[in-house]
Amino acid sequence: MALKHHCTLPDGTELVWDKGRIDAWCVYIVKDGKRRAPLDTEYFDYIMKLGERVGEDHTYAIFCSVWELAEKEPQDKASRVIDGLVALIPPAMRESGRLWFNVLYMGMVSEENYPNTKLGKRIKRLGVYQLLFENMSPLEAANWSKTKPWRELADECEQRGF
Repeated sequence: MALKHHCTLPDGTELVWDKGRIDAWCVYIVKDGKRRAPLDTEYFDYIMKLGERVGEDHTYAIFCSVWELAEKEPQDKASRVIDGLVALIPPAMRESGRLWFNVLYMGMVSEENYPNTKLGKRIKRLGVYQLLFENMSPLEAANWSKTKPWRELADECEQRGF
């Protein structure tokens, strides 16, 4: 897969998928001509702050709506749906919300396309759940699953209902 555009944010930032080290579904933020891959800790930090501001349940409900959108094939409507969801959060957090919920969506599509995946997008949901309801820090939530076998992670997801 060559470069695939997901959306352009109001400030001109582009969100794209392109070839990365492992596969063709690496998420990139392109701003002012510079391209970078976002870190899990960045969007987890935003999710944690949103949870503190509007409540964990509300934040998780928004995330789950985005999670439901993520499939193997990117959805053209995803960024519009995310814009509608971001309208439900405080104005001061909307611009960042638009960025980080789109990045999360893209990351989950990437997980669904990861070669031989057993967990797919559930791995992102586990991290968000741990962050919001199990008091993990963004760094802990981003790294907790990295050394665990997929079956153990699948069991953890199933225990939490997903």
